[in-house]
Amino acid sequence: MSSVVEGKCVLVTGATTGIGFLAAQALLRAGARVALHGRDSEKLASSAALLAREGVVAGTFLADLAEEFGLALGRPNGLRNADNDLRLSQVGTEVHAISQVFTGAIYDVLADVYVFERDRQRRTKDPTIVLIEVANKLHKLLFDAIVAAPATGATYVDIANKMLQISSGQGDPANYRTFIRNRFAVREIVTSPTPLTDLMSGRINMTDADYTGEGGDVTEVTVHDEHSASLRAEQDRSRCCGTMQMPEYIAIDSEKLSKRGPLDNDDILRHELDELRRAFNK
Repeated sequence: MSSVVEGKCVLVTGATTGIGFLAAQALLRAGARVALHGRDSEKLASSAALLAREGVVAGTFLADLAEEFGLALGRPNGLRNADNDLRLSQVGTEVHAISQVFTGAIYDVLADVYVFERDRQRRTKDPTIVLIEVANKLHKLLFDAIVAAPATGATYVDIANKMLQISSGQGDPANYRTFIRNRFAVREIVTSPTPLTDLMSGRINMTDADYTGEGGDVTEVTVHDEHSASLRAEQDRSRCCGTMQMPEYIAIDSEKLSKRGPLDNDDILRHELDELRRAFNK
């Protein structure tokens, strides 16, 4: 069967572990030449050696720019480290780190669903096509869940529950929801009724569409720790990027924001104006 990527050269970012490694493997098996990108030189070399058995590895590239930014912020890794093993209890109140827990769980669900669908459809579809379809499906499920979640005060548990409910309603295989429950439970976001023994020991049956463990196909899970600092304490946005660094999130008095009235320059530049006043009043 011909492939849409056969003979082409594809750059795969985050190719040393997780879904990035699986994507590179699928592309090589589909006849593409693959260039690997990653943050860790030793892991990159090891991945390249393993993947070379599948096809032509065109080259490897370290994420030097991401490393420089990461080091500048005092981080051991780059800014967009979605493929991680962070748990909620490990990240405190820093918003960027909290977001990595969620994105890491989503990437793990993507990898689980891909492995299941790749094996189920291996006789009829190119693995690359399967990966694209699974990514699109999970992307839609996630955004539908965000839209369906409460408009204010939504938590990661709300999103996880909406993903479970929408997945059930649209007739996805039961193991999709097992993957969601398991991965959010491992991240200490939810408490799953499905024991994690099979997952943590590597014995989970990735080919059984009806697999739910011993907990059943539950579509409503509870928070892992309702007293978690990431839920209760004031969030630290000092290392965030993009919209979270907009003045209204970091420079304006919370009481003023709560009134939802118009903002003027004095509101937005309050700290700078106070410093100028102090400097000229000396």
